[in-house]
Amino acid sequence: MFKLRKPLAPTLLAAAILCAGCFKSENVVTKVKPDGDMRLDGVTYALPRTVVQVRIPFKSIDAKPGLYERYAPCFFPKSIADERVRVEKTTFSMEQPTFSSSGEPDPDEHYIARIKGGYFENKTMFLEFNSDGIITKGEASSENKAIDFAIKTARTAISVAAGGFTPRTERAGGDEAFDRKVREAEVNICRSVVVTDAAAAAVASATAAAKAARKVVPPATPDDKTPAEVMAEEAGTLVKTAELKIAAARKKEQNRIDRQTEPSSPSRSTPGPGVEGANPAVEQMKPGNDGKNTEEMVGGTSSHLLDDVINLAEQVRGKVKEVAQAAKPAAGALETGDTKAAAEAAKAAEEAAKGIASTIKLVGSNKDNDDAEAFANEFELARKVNKRIEELRENREDLTSGVRLPTNLSADAIKLLIEQAEATITKLERTYFLGTKDSDTWTGDFRFVPVKADPSGVNAVQTSQMLIVQTKGGLCPTVESNRQEIKIKPSFVAKDCPDPSYPDGLLKGGEGVWVRVSRVRDNDGFLNGMAVANARDEQRGKRGFYYRIPAAAIVTLFKSKTLPGDGFKPEAKNVAARENMKVAQLGVTASLPASSSGRTTQYTIDFNEATGAMKNFKLASNALLEASLAEEAGGAVTDVITAKKARDAAAEAEAKAAADAAAAASDELNQMKQLLEKLKTENAINEELKKKAASPQPTPEP
Repeated sequence: MFKLRKPLAPTLLAAAILCAGCFKSENVVTKVKPDGDMRLDGVTYALPRTVVQVRIPFKSIDAKPGLYERYAPCFFPKSIADERVRVEKTTFSMEQPTFSSSGEPDPDEHYIARIKGGYFENKTMFLEFNSDGIITKGEASSENKAIDFAIKTARTAISVAAGGFTPRTERAGGDEAFDRKVREAEVNICRSVVVTDAAAAAVASATAAAKAARKVVPPATPDDKTPAEVMAEEAGTLVKTAELKIAAARKKEQNRIDRQTEPSSPSRSTPGPGVEGANPAVEQMKPGNDGKNTEEMVGGTSSHLLDDVINLAEQVRGKVKEVAQAAKPAAGALETGDTKAAAEAAKAAEEAAKGIASTIKLVGSNKDNDDAEAFANEFELARKVNKRIEELRENREDLTSGVRLPTNLSADAIKLLIEQAEATITKLERTYFLGTKDSDTWTGDFRFVPVKADPSGVNAVQTSQMLIVQTKGGLCPTVESNRQEIKIKPSFVAKDCPDPSYPDGLLKGGEGVWVRVSRVRDNDGFLNGMAVANARDEQRGKRGFYYRIPAAAIVTLFKSKTLPGDGFKPEAKNVAARENMKVAQLGVTASLPASSSGRTTQYTIDFNEATGAMKNFKLASNALLEASLAEEAGGAVTDVITAKKARDAAAEAEAKAAADAAAAASDELNQMKQLLEKLKTENAINEELKKKAASPQPTPEP
């Protein structure tokens, strides 16, 4: 009865394995050809290409000299005065650029993904796309005006309190003759300082010209000095001599002023000549004095100082002119970067030499003339401003040192008062002497999309079009900046920008800015191998999800005065920024199998939005033959056998029941027959008994 059991089990198990192998789902992805016949029987997606984004900040500084700029060396230390703004000008500079990357759909990398399966399979596909409509960041701000109100109130109170805070008492003055001599000494020393300052500036220009000329015509040996360098050093020595003379004169004049204004010494207001206690120095200044011992009086030294300094400055001017002449390239010399730099430096030195002459005329001389009087009058105005600055400094020092503290102000109020004093001092110094510098910024956001590179090395190095041009007068647009719709801030646009379609013209007097992307060649072998393997797998059959293997690259932003051609290698001074980056289109495209040949297959992939590389990958697959499958197949065989046995038992039971029923029916008929025979017998007996009873019976004998 159970002869089918042995061949049925392996048959059913083989059938289960075959079904598991044949009825499997496939995630089929095919590339879309832009010019082909497309069938939208799936979901389309695109792999990204990397966009190199560069933010280039530019800064402008509007420098304006102070109202009394030429007098700054008279009132400030040399180190500070040398840094002052001398001429009004606007300078432009590039700040530190920054790089970033983003992804955009690659028009050459579009695909259609669809899932295939049998009638008895469940199929699910889920694709998630980034969307510009989804909020990614939220910001909120609240501005509390209470603190502003409190600070303004405090400032008002401090201003009121500061109004009663008087500066130190100025040292008592003397007679008009003495004050006049002091002013004359101050003016003469200042004249000498201004002339020397112009000479020092000329020496600096001459030194730069000599160095530039040295590159054009170097000396016989590196240790030798060119004639221009020797003359520049001699001019510098003359300036040092003038500075020493000025320092000595200042010291002598100050000592005389201090000696003649000492409280313990006789006052300058004491009685005239012949009176006991009269000041001899003051007597020398009285009318009618024969001028004996004038070197001991205030102004005695400074009266000769200006003539000495002017004489030295004239010598400096002559040597600077000689340096400028020597630094000029020879007529007909080949124009190169060095010769051009030497010519520019020589021109600057000539202008500096002229500056010495104009400064000498500006300050005048010891003789009475209009120039000297104008200089002296303006000097007096500058001196008053400087006096106010000195008073503020003294007040600040008193506050910081605690010598004199207002009793009606808190510590915070005093701190704010000191800060206001600092701000006032700085403002006065910059407005009248050191000059002001107002800065502004503008940032250009540029993009560069490298083209697809060949794994063998084609397009491994790519240079963008010229993004923008920076000149001394500002920025100039280019064809590329116009194409990207970059709008330069009006205050940053140079005045003389030629047609941007002629880049050679734009580079005159300026520098072009480019981006260069260079693939790191160390992985070329790996990338080429992956490209070959993927092409081979595509020929073998259907493929699953496509992804990118980006290449490592070096992104460089550089400036150059020449257009970058083949083999262009920017020097370190030309490199503005450099950064490592992954670029999708410089790498290769690869794909996953359409199926893992399991009973169930599940791919979970996260892509990098900028490069198309896999960030996370998960593959879940159930094996074709595993314990559960064997158990399921064995269970199916057992179920068949059990069902057969149940059917056989049911048939037997039914047959037996039928037999028993038949037997039972047969027994009843026999019983009825027996009963009938019995009844017939009983009826016959009864009939006989009746007959017997009806017949006469004999009388029994007594």
